[in-house]
Amino acid sequence: MTTPDACLIVIDNDSLVKRAHHRGLSGILRALGHGATPILTAESGADALELVAREDQKLGGKTQYFLLTDGDMPGMNGPDVIRRLDGLLQHRLLMRTICSANSEYEKQAEQLTAFFLLKPCDMGELKSLLNIYFAQLD
Repeated sequence: MTTPDACLIVIDNDSLVKRAHHRGLSGILRALGHGATPILTAESGADALELVAREDQKLGGKTQYFLLTDGDMPGMNGPDVIRRLDGLLQHRLLMRTICSANSEYEKQAEQLTAFFLLKPCDMGELKSLLNIYFAQLD
């Protein structure tokens, strides 16, 4: 099944973690019947903003996004990325998730109506969040 208005964003400055999240999310998407859903990846908040602005235009400007971002990143941390993407996407950042080994981001996640997961991210929890995300798109 393809959900044309769905797209995932994965941001982590650790390329191994970013690839692991991409692989895990790809498997979950296939299992949920949404294997054709695009996954955008970036190594920093600045890269993500540039990538999303460009790709959102290609996707028609109607896409609802699921974000999985690291909390601790140089330049722009996870909560800052969420604030900037919210402004860019005008309330189309449907699901926000901060995944970090630093539990101090949990309170900030709550203030941003975002989910918080401790690293390493539990794929079962991500699957549950993706189920919620896709249910909101239907």
